[in-house]
Amino acid sequence: VTPTATRTPSPTMTRTPSVTPTATRTPSPTMTRTPSVTPTATRTPSPVPSATPTPTWTATPVPSSTALPPPSATPAAAGPLGIRAVTASTVYTVGTNFTINFWLDNPASAPGGGVRMAEFDCAFTPDGPAAGQSLTTGTVFAPGSSVNQNNFNYPDYFYYAITQASGVPPVSVGGIVVTVNARAAAAGSVTLNCDLYITSANGSYTAVSYTPLTITVQG
Repeated sequence: VTPTATRTPSPTMTRTPSVTPTATRTPSPTMTRTPSVTPTATRTPSPVPSATPTPTWTATPVPSSTALPPPSATPAAAGPLGIRAVTASTVYTVGTNFTINFWLDNPASAPGGGVRMAEFDCAFTPDGPAAGQSLTTGTVFAPGSSVNQNNFNYPDYFYYAITQASGVPPVSVGGIVVTVNARAAAAGSVTLNCDLYITSANGSYTAVSYTPLTITVQG
């Protein structure tokens, strides 16, 4: 008789769940921010500057190196308003530097009793014998007067206008308004033609008669 095997059942495994510990969060300490105290700057007032005295203007005399005009260049006797061009000679040699002074005569004869502005629009004709080099403001208008000029951008042409300084009475005594510094450049005859204008004390803008100046340049 063959014996029958008896199967022993496998034991049933019981799974014990693992226990996950719960982390305990320790709260972070609350930081208390102490505001920084910015010191308040104390402003020291700047001292009030003392008043600067207004400079006293002194008219600059014409340098002695400037060619002196002939006797006819002295201020004209009382009469009508006029502007004239005066030079030491009407004949120069090539290479010679010379000056032409524009004189304002009898400005008190202008409407209102004076002149507030003088304007010059001039050219040497023909181009060649004389070459303009520069302009020098005269002394008949007060220092600080406003000047607008085209100072010989071309050797044969210049524009010059001067207006009396603010707060200064109109010009009522004659004298030199502007000096032309020129050079005898080539042999020939040349004439300085100009259109001249003034603004009088009463504000009127008027053309002024002018006799053209002719110069001979010798080689």
